[in-house]
Amino acid sequence: MTGKLIKYEFRSILKIMGIGWAALLSMALFAGLFDHITFRHNDMEGFGHLTEIASAITSFLYGSLFVAIIVVTVLIILMRFYKGLLRDEGYLMHTLPMKTWQLITAKGVVAAAVSLISILAATLSVLILMAFDGGIEYFGEFMEELLRALGQHPAYIAILLEALLLGVCWIAAMIYKAYAALSIGQLAQKHRIALSVGAWIGIGVIFLIFLSILGNLSFSSAFSDWLEGLLEGIVNDSPLNAIQVGMWILILVEAVQIAIFHVVSEQILRRKLNLE
Repeated sequence: MTGKLIKYEFRSILKIMGIGWAALLSMALFAGLFDHITFRHNDMEGFGHLTEIASAITSFLYGSLFVAIIVVTVLIILMRFYKGLLRDEGYLMHTLPMKTWQLITAKGVVAAAVSLISILAATLSVLILMAFDGGIEYFGEFMEELLRALGQHPAYIAILLEALLLGVCWIAAMIYKAYAALSIGQLAQKHRIALSVGAWIGIGVIFLIFLSILGNLSFSSAFSDWLEGLLEGIVNDSPLNAIQVGMWILILVEAVQIAIFHVVSEQILRRKLNLE
């Protein structure tokens, strides 16, 4: 049932975001094309002025779409959760033969996937512009060097994959943090959005305080000596091992946040659901 809900959720978002992704890539193509023509044929009387105007318009539209994709992605992720589980649609969603944690998981999985696709679309649009400006050659050289380094040092592949995993976990943690804030906000009878924003800020403050406490504990003599000896042993063994350990620590931190925010959202929606 969770898989079916994920499919339904993704299809619903795809109807909107698919158009945005296609428009962004198309506008990147037009902006790069007119920019290329402008610099290559700016000496042509009349024609050069037209291409300059077209280049300026398409570049402006591309920049606007680039920003819009980011904003719309964030808004859709928040609104799908808010409207789907906390407002009128929630009366239907919560009657489905699914547990609350499954509803939240379906929303979170789709939100993370949509975020990643938006990032990939934005990256691809930049590469399209680079291709017209000749920068793709430098990018190709960079990729050649990267692949050569990965071939000579296979351990770099693991670090690259861990960095990608860290990025995915960070995105998921931000999404679940927003879900937790919205879940706390729905406890209010009025001004739910304001309370959600306050909850978002409060969660961030609490997390910073927690990190500060851990930092102070790490400076205690016994723990500090143990940690220094551990890190020194890892670094002396291999600097790459030190990087990987750091990666996994960060991944663990993000995973813990995801679990905490998920539990907070699930408990509130299961015990204190207050639909509008």
